[in-house]
Parts: sequence; structure tokens; C-alpha cells
Amino acid sequence: MSREENDPNPNLAVVLGAPKEDPITEIVAAYCQRRFFYYAKSVRKASELIQLLKREPDLGKRRSLVVLCSGSARYSLTQSIRRIKKQRPKAARIVIYATGLEEDGRFALDCIQAGACDYLVPGSYDVNQLQERLTLALESDTEYSPYPPFENLRSVRRLSVFVVTPFAALAADDYRSGIMVALKRLKIPYQRADDERLFTFLLSGICRQIDNHTVVICNISPFGRAPNPNVFLETGYAVATKKAVILAQRASNRKVPSDLQGLERLEYVNCADLTLKLYFGLRALSPLARWRRP
Repeated sequence: MSREENDPNPNLAVVLGAPKEDPITEIVAAYCQRRFFYYAKSVRKASELIQLLKREPDLGKRRSLVVLCSGSARYSLTQSIRRIKKQRPKAARIVIYATGLEEDGRFALDCIQAGACDYLVPGSYDVNQLQERLTLALESDTEYSPYPPFENLRSVRRLSVFVVTPFAALAADDYRSGIMVALKRLKIPYQRADDERLFTFLLSGICRQIDNHTVVICNISPFGRAPNPNVFLETGYAVATKKAVILAQRASNRKVPSDLQGLERLEYVNCADLTLKLYFGLRALSPLARWRRP
């Protein structure tokens, strides 16, 4: 798509580093044809894009979509985001789409805090979801957030989280590389049952811990095993005591007991997906509520 000479501030879209089989290029090209966007398809590297933006000070000034597909080192991707944002600090959005296998929530939040509005790992979306996200990111007039806040937490005044989770290996990964990462970055106090040595009957001690927190995150995923009865018992106690409950569940395990179907559920695909959904869902309630991305 060629630039229009009479428009001093054309919109810009560019995809960097996408493999041939990735649908992102076709999605962006089709969007550019429907909307007034200059598609810089000849640009192949972040450094080339930065040089283009320096040469063309009006290009992408109004709205920009930069999709960085990377399976390389963390540092290079986050540095590229910062350098591009520096060239267009007031441009609408930069959407980060990763083709690597980096599922750790720390890297996802590094990209967000570097200036990306989203970070995706293959398998955490389908083509329709990806197309919808890109469209919302470009056409939103306010700060775009790909994940909604948790509606059932709006009445919570003091945020303190207790985490209920199985102790399987994959569950531990989701806790350490997903839940913990989001809560730490938001400076939200949190606790899991084994974080405190219990000198009383185990269930009684856990109930007391739940009583001492305002929000309970319950990971009800079976992780390839039978459903964990302790998790459901503790979840039931949290619901009965009218705590704000977030049910987290791997998208591959969608079966939920009928008694829990009315509760808000957070479906996630991997640790990065879990981290971002918790991060954006809780951000408005955290001590960093006034913080905004640069």
C-alpha cells in the first residue's frame, strides 16, 4: 500500500521478523487495505524501522502498529521496544507479538513495561482473537488494555491475596512464573499456605490464613490428575466467608463443577498469559494504580 502524498501524518503498520507460516502478516496487510495505513512491508529489522522513523518524522505520528516477532534474547526485544517508543512516544500503540517459546511471566511484563501493549506466545490465541486484539489496539481512543479488570473486586478496599493451588510440578510453575510475578510487580501482598509454618490442624490454619486476606486466587486446574479435593474445599470456604474469589484454570481443562460455574473465571494458556491477565485485572486496585506505561 503506497503512502498518500497529501496526508502529512499517515498511520503506520509494520511486522518485523514474522515467519512465513505466521498469520500475522496477512492480518496486518488486510487491515491496512481496509483502513488508511501505510504498510511498511519492506522493513525487516527494528534498526531499519528506527532509521525510517528518523527519516520520516511524520510517518506513524498519528497511529502506529509495530509487531515484533522474536524468538531471540529478552534484552534485544525489550531494547527494540524502548527504541521504537522513543521515536514515536505519542503514537497510538505498539503491539508485541512473540514467536518464541518464552512463557515466563517476567518476560511478558518486561515487554509491557518497556512500552508494549500486549505480549503473545504461540498457542495463547487463535487467528480471530489476534485480529480482534490488533483492531482494538489501533482503534481505541484511550489507553488500550487487552485484558479487562476483575469486576468482582471493585468493592475491595485493601488488596491482600491468598493463593490456593495444587502442589503438582506444573502448578508450581504457574504459581512461581505466573501468579507470583504479577503480584510482585504490582506490590500486592500475597501468601500461600506453605509460606507460613502451621502449628495447628492444617485445614484450620489455612482457613485462618484465608480469613486474613481480602482476595483469594484459586487455581482449580487438575494438571493431568484428578481434581484436587483440598483446593475445592478451600475454595468453598473462601466463597462461604464472602471473600472476593478469582478462579484460575488452564484453558485445556474447562470442566468446572456446577457449584462454581457462577463465579468469574480466569482461563489461561501458559504462565505469561496468566501473568498478564492477573496484572491487568488487578492493576487498578494495586498500590501502583496511578502508574502508567511510558
